[in-house]
Amino acid sequence: MKLLLNRRFLNLYEKGFYIKNDYYNGINAAYLLNVRGKIADDQNDAIADYTIAKRIRVKVVNICKNLYSDDCFEERSDRYWIVATLEEAYFALGFKEKYTDIRKVSESLSQENWERKTTEEQISKLKILIE
Repeated sequence: MKLLLNRRFLNLYEKGFYIKNDYYNGINAAYLLNVRGKIADDQNDAIADYTIAKRIRVKVVNICKNLYSDDCFEERSDRYWIVATLEEAYFALGFKEKYTDIRKVSESLSQENWERKTTEEQISKLKILIE
C-alpha cells in the first residue's frame, strides 16, 4: 500500500513539476524518485531514478536561484521555502560549500521553529537515501 501511495504521489509531483516548472513539485518529485530508487529491485531502475532526481534538482536549483535573485524576492511570502529548497537541492547534489552557505541564509529566514525542524528532518531522510 505504501509503495502504491508513493508511486501515486511521485506521478502527481512529476506532472506538477513538468507543467508548472516550480520548486515545490520539483524537490518533492526528486525526493520520491530517490525513495523509489532506494527500494528498487532492478539496479538499472535505481540508477535511472537517481539520475532523473539529479536532473530535476539541477532544474530546481536554477528555479530557486532565479527567484532568490529577483528584485521582488523580499516581498514573497515563501522566501524561507525557496531558500530551504535550494539548501536541500545543494545537499543532495553534493555541493557542500554552497549547501553550507545557503543553510546560513535559510536559518536566518526561518521565522518558525517548525520550518527549520521540517527542513532538518527532510535532509536527514535524504542523507539516508543518497548514501
